[in-house]
Amino acid sequence: MTTERKGVLAFGELLWDVFPGGAHIGGAPFNLAAHAVRCGLTAQLLSRVGAGDAFSAAFLAFWLRGRSPIEAATVANELGAFVASQRGAVPDYTDAIRQRLA
Repeated sequence: MTTERKGVLAFGELLWDVFPGGAHIGGAPFNLAAHAVRCGLTAQLLSRVGAGDAFSAAFLAFWLRGRSPIEAATVANELGAFVASQRGAVPDYTDAIRQRLA
């Protein structure tokens, strides 16, 4: 008989909880994963930090260059979606993304 170990996938934003005694990693996904491990489960974290910042930066850059809000939002959405599909908050941009941002 094999024993299958149950696990959880926690996804969302990871945060730093800042208390008078110091800062600690936190946020609901991290807290869920940490408690799951304490209960004997396996846990994996999935976070797409950076996508919102990429959207905001692209929107402002295009809008300040005189593009319409619709054009700026379209490019910003494309960049945010790209960042969300990659590992890390600042992924290497593809040539297609670089051309789109030019």
